[in-house]
Amino acid sequence: MTKKQKIFADEYLIDLNATRAYKVAYPRVKNDDIAAANASRLLRNAKVFVYIAENLDETCFSYAENMTKPSVSLYREYILEKRGT
Repeated sequence: MTKKQKIFADEYLIDLNATRAYKVAYPRVKNDDIAAANASRLLRNAKVFVYIAENLDETCFSYAENMTKPSVSLYREYILEKRGT
């Protein structure tokens, strides 16, 4: 994972706002539509996905379950499968 991808992932873990996280990692991007599209691609990157999944904690899951974000359920499934529960 690149340095910028890690920044993106760490920022995403704060509030699950991929657009905001992308704009922090790539500050030259000012347009929200471009940031959202590129953030969506990054969330599908295998290394970024695994990093986020492994760093989501239960508090984040609680917060995320109140939102309709399909990617969060994928992260949850990944973690639960990895834990064997």
